[in-house]
Amino acid sequence: MSHPMSRRRFLALSAAGVSTVGLAACGSRSKGASSIELQIASPAKPVKFALTSDNAAIKAGLSNEAGPLRIANFADYVAPELLDKFKSETGVTVELSTFGDDVEALSKISTGAFKVDLLMSTAIDLLPKYVALKLVQPLEKSYFTNYENLWDSVRDPFYDLGGQFSVPYTVFSTGIGFRSDLVAAPLEGDSGWDALWDPQYSGVAGLLDSYREAMALGLQHAGIDNINTESQTDIDAAVAELRKMFKASNPRLDVLGYQSIPEGTTTINQLWSGDILAAQGYLPEGTDSSVLGYWVPPIAKRVINNDAMSIMRSAEHPVLAHAFINFMLDPENAKINQAYIGYQSTLKGFEAETLVAEGTIPENLANALVTQDDFTKGLRILALPAAADKMWQDAWSSLRTGA
Repeated sequence: MSHPMSRRRFLALSAAGVSTVGLAACGSRSKGASSIELQIASPAKPVKFALTSDNAAIKAGLSNEAGPLRIANFADYVAPELLDKFKSETGVTVELSTFGDDVEALSKISTGAFKVDLLMSTAIDLLPKYVALKLVQPLEKSYFTNYENLWDSVRDPFYDLGGQFSVPYTVFSTGIGFRSDLVAAPLEGDSGWDALWDPQYSGVAGLLDSYREAMALGLQHAGIDNINTESQTDIDAAVAELRKMFKASNPRLDVLGYQSIPEGTTTINQLWSGDILAAQGYLPEGTDSSVLGYWVPPIAKRVINNDAMSIMRSAEHPVLAHAFINFMLDPENAKINQAYIGYQSTLKGFEAETLVAEGTIPENLANALVTQDDFTKGLRILALPAAADKMWQDAWSSLRTGA
């Protein structure tokens, strides 16, 4: 069957210089972002952002504006059917602006290049910048009649206690996607990452072209589980491990594993769980999804992330933005959305056990689903101070260029 272009595919096209509607290159952070003081949260040190009088939530009980509702998001990271459905229910047209990566979204919103009401895919490691720069407004939860549909574990997230500025959207892990009929041996146990350093997969291995994800893997393979380190020594150790990988397996650097794994052009690939779920739509005709596999490390060493929805402080239609978030918290709409984008919803009824039991997700990909317990126990990619972030990016750049 055909499958929509995923958010990861859009990112890859951006990196390749392919022209896509709504895309404009942006490689730097917003002006002034590096000098602001960030409240960096972690599970051990949750953050409740301070509310200020000059950035108040809207009043309760207001009527929807006439619209249009303007949304910023990755391409194909929301089902078009839902945009049409929202219009049929409210009479309001939805206009979608797309971006290639999270840094580009922050830059375009902070400079005014994007004039939108709602950011559907706020990266939680950048949320402290959005709040510090007063780019997002506090939420008025009286508009969210479906809020209780969220998992209990995500309604009060460590990165935004009380959910004052964000509502969880999707959740995913990082692991290895593979074709079980092509790997030399099953990826099992705690050491699946070693396969990416195995010379027998030279030329058919893949690594995420993401400086935080790839470098985090290098850190863990060096025995360092602090995937938010600010230590140059740790970063050097990660680089050394990744250089060994590059020499051994010569991995492809891209975000196309959801396509190359089902097609068999890569055999093993560092992958986001949402992409191995989406990979079912890219299997050659007549190939059963049972050939797909996903390996993740134990939960104590597993990277878990989520995207969230936030309303812009400059929103011209904030009531509509609240209404759309509430619309996305409806389980019927979430089911339509997950079927389209592949990524797992954070609503009740979308737990791993339920999705497998009802046949939505095949049993061989059950471990690509994130449980509520996983969400509270997994490793998280967090915001970094500007100097540390530059250190990470410089290290990844040197690896990519072979310096």
